[in-house]
Amino acid sequence: MKQAIPFVLFVAAALCGTDTARAQSRVLGSPGCGVTTTSCHGGKENAWWSKDKHHASIDLLYDNQKRVDEIAGKYGLASDDVFNGKKSNCMSCHGTVVFGKESEVDEPVSCESCHGPGSAYKEPHVKGYDLGVASGMAKLKDLKVRSEACVRCHYVVDQKLLAAGHPSGANFDYGLGMRKVSAHWKRAIVSPETDPAAFQQAKAKRGPVGKTPPPPAPPPAPKQVAAAVAPTPGAATPPSGGTAPATPPAPVAPTTAAPERVAPSAPPPPSEYIPPPSRAASPGSVVPAASEPVSVVLPPRPAVADSASVRELLLVVKKRLEQLYGQIGR
Repeated sequence: MKQAIPFVLFVAAALCGTDTARAQSRVLGSPGCGVTTTSCHGGKENAWWSKDKHHASIDLLYDNQKRVDEIAGKYGLASDDVFNGKKSNCMSCHGTVVFGKESEVDEPVSCESCHGPGSAYKEPHVKGYDLGVASGMAKLKDLKVRSEACVRCHYVVDQKLLAAGHPSGANFDYGLGMRKVSAHWKRAIVSPETDPAAFQQAKAKRGPVGKTPPPPAPPPAPKQVAAAVAPTPGAATPPSGGTAPATPPAPVAPTTAAPERVAPSAPPPPSEYIPPPSRAASPGSVVPAASEPVSVVLPPRPAVADSASVRELLLVVKKRLEQLYGQIGR
């Protein structure tokens, strides 16, 4: 039997509104919802989430670092700031900006990306769906609310971001997406809940994609104008319509310049110096000259808490290796 909902909660919701409750909420992250454990949503929901594309939303950026750097550079954003929830909006759609971990986002799109920040509604939601909604949880059972939640990330209208090369998502299939997402619900999706008109209305409310402005045309090449040459005194003047004979250039005395002396550059500090690999010379082989030492300057290493998970540690190691390989050209 469903638990009765206290009348006082409905009064509080009517006075404050769910928008106010959500604005005061904090993002807890997937462990806060029990997705990574066996409690709360740790069973069927965790199994679905681990295989869904939303779970790979942040890995998509790590696996396409060159493309990410290109878009970020055109957008005017440093590559490292892409994963910083305080300096960019990238992680608002590609990850989950957990409270207290905003500077280095490492969690993919998870529960609160769609249901809203959970600190205010977590405990009431344990007692019932309606109690959670009254405390600020997004009512995704409502098709209008659900379509606006999907369109927020799957339909990009930022003209600057589009001009930088980010896809717009204008042709995203919301019906197919809903059927995939509904696998973690306790009820089957039905066709009226994938009504394309609702998503079209949500897209219209968000604004038009517009046309990406073409790149500026290169400036025209300067015209080549032949310079007039004054006749040399005593030289024969060609007849009208003729061509003056070519005058050979005066010989130039060779000069012997002292070779330029270049001061050798100081080797980098030991902590940043990576010696070139050595190869043993086989009989009759020619050993190439040693290459110049490679100077590698990496950004400060991010702080890692003692409670960090194996996945968080692997993401840090992966990012540091990509930064190292990017500097040594591998």
